[in-house]
Amino acid sequence: MTDVRLDHYISDERYRSPLGAVAANTKLTLRIDVNKPAEEIESVRVYYAYGLMHFFPGSIPMECDLTDEEASSFVQTIRMDDVAGLFYYWFEVRLKDQRYRWCFPDPDSSNLQGYTLLDSLHFSLNGTEEIPGFKVTVHEENFKTPDWMKGAVVYQIFPDRFNRGENFDKKRIEAYLNYEERIWHDDWSADVDIKGKAGFPYEANDFFGGTLQGIKEKLPYIASFSVDCIYLNPIFQSRTNHRYDTGDYFRIDPLLGTEEDFRELCAEAEKYKISLILDGVFSHTGADSRYFNKYGRYDSVGAWQEKTEGKLSPYTAWYKFTGDADTEVPAVKATGKDELLYESWWDFDNLPNVREEELSYKDFICGEDGVLAYWLKAGARGYRLDVSDEIPDPFLRSLRRRVKAVKEDAYIVGEVWDGPTSQISYGAHRDFIFGRTHDATTNYPARESAFSWLLGNEGTEKICKRFNYYLLIMPREALYVMLNPLGSHDTERAVNVLSGVPTPARREDQKKRRLSPEERKKGEERLLLALLMQVAFPGAVQLYYGDERAMEGFKDPFNRRTYPWDKEEPALTDLFRSILNLRHEHAVLRTGEVEVKAADRDVLEIRRYLNAPTHDGGDWTDAFGRPAEGEKSLTFLFNRSEQKSKPLDLLDGASLPAMTGVLISGSEIKYFSS
Repeated sequence: MTDVRLDHYISDERYRSPLGAVAANTKLTLRIDVNKPAEEIESVRVYYAYGLMHFFPGSIPMECDLTDEEASSFVQTIRMDDVAGLFYYWFEVRLKDQRYRWCFPDPDSSNLQGYTLLDSLHFSLNGTEEIPGFKVTVHEENFKTPDWMKGAVVYQIFPDRFNRGENFDKKRIEAYLNYEERIWHDDWSADVDIKGKAGFPYEANDFFGGTLQGIKEKLPYIASFSVDCIYLNPIFQSRTNHRYDTGDYFRIDPLLGTEEDFRELCAEAEKYKISLILDGVFSHTGADSRYFNKYGRYDSVGAWQEKTEGKLSPYTAWYKFTGDADTEVPAVKATGKDELLYESWWDFDNLPNVREEELSYKDFICGEDGVLAYWLKAGARGYRLDVSDEIPDPFLRSLRRRVKAVKEDAYIVGEVWDGPTSQISYGAHRDFIFGRTHDATTNYPARESAFSWLLGNEGTEKICKRFNYYLLIMPREALYVMLNPLGSHDTERAVNVLSGVPTPARREDQKKRRLSPEERKKGEERLLLALLMQVAFPGAVQLYYGDERAMEGFKDPFNRRTYPWDKEEPALTDLFRSILNLRHEHAVLRTGEVEVKAADRDVLEIRRYLNAPTHDGGDWTDAFGRPAEGEKSLTFLFNRSEQKSKPLDLLDGASLPAMTGVLISGSEIKYFSS
């Protein structure tokens, strides 16, 4: 322990103003309190480092503006750089008795407050590691995200497994089922393949025949969940059922339909006020593609033909082969061509990596007549960017410029599994959420925190601190369009996770394992709480097809089973409709301010509210300062316990039932989750 105490709180406007993320050029006022009178203090300095790829250090003395016999307070105002990035700061106090003390963020408080150290922390400023200072996210002054996505409801579809359509005709696609490695399921209710065919190892080559027409026919069903946006997993011609191995960026996979089917789907969805966003896979192509053409299935001279047959290909420079100057990552052997190696995504030889900054490839994707522009003009309203943290920032900036030039209100969301404000990948901080690349990222950290709390793995106070820190470091424009997943094609099914049943290690055991009635009941109760938490928290709710029925499945491919249209709709599905409709019934849940705190040991409270008028006759405003109507404040309470809560003031002394969530206005209950 030390007799010197330094206090700084990033959630208190007295200590940091303005709160939260700020625009470039903003003046930031910082304050620190010292439990010593001014006459015992030699100096107080705020040290800082700002930048992104590299950080530049600085420091400035602080001025004492309050003091008495027991304590003093020091303040300083610093103008943020005019270039967006990260600004880290910490404090040094030198006493007149030659002692030094430092104030850094306390990890036990989720970095919300400072703690006093006898020695300064040591760290690098080269951008390869996060700086352990108090963090300010500094975004572009003109950073603007699509208003239609703020607080939206998004329905994710894995196209092959959603719906075939009433007029499905297998004869139409038989020519495309003749690939020797492909497996066809006549039975829509059959289970997914995990073995492959004789001579062909498992590579996700089994198909059920979901189509774009099948999706169009289910638009009334999708719209019943108050959906604003459909996110489609890849739909371009590919070898596999997941289609992340793009074969032709300008052709809808014939198994799904045609370009005309896509345009009709977009037009029909618009009648329900539903937009479509596409999965953009730009870090790699398929080996079986028009561009690489390893199997010779395309009428093109691919990079493979140039390297193996000496034919000239316009695509060879897109890829990295053995002997290329910039090929440093271990490459993959080409089947039957032991002398030819090429770099591939995570060593999957069917996914050759591309050089995203190669000019012809960049123009192919981001050019005026490129892939991005083409499908936006065909009806798409944005892109989800696959493995965004593996795509260079300059390419992502070009991508944003092209997308916004074609459709100013198009939505760009990147697949990022960690916190986007200080994501470090490939040895550098990434430019994800500052207004130059993405509008938002996939918010898996929030999902992980919510699920961890619901499963009882972490305390309520700890989770609240984590959520509140997140709210303080996120640019507001990004926060309200973050894609908050309940589940996705890359995670175990939500009901499996929330049942508490661990995932079996062997794929064969995952295939056989089904939840018991007791496990399923517990999973469904938590699933409804998780959905209600999604609706309460700012950002876009992402519903993965089938989660509204609590479809089961552990890891890929069991989380990609076919939608059970032939089975009676369970009562759970209608509860999903009721919960998701809250986003449309109450405007404050889309763009209202947010407050998160612990109401009890096992009860989490999330309040959404409007800002009061600053003068008589003024407007109540939302988080963006815009006039807003409807309820001024709504509060959610979530009880994760299997026991009822203690009496709660917000419920006028009543207890919250076990495993239940409620929405209240004042003391009036608006909605029960069960």
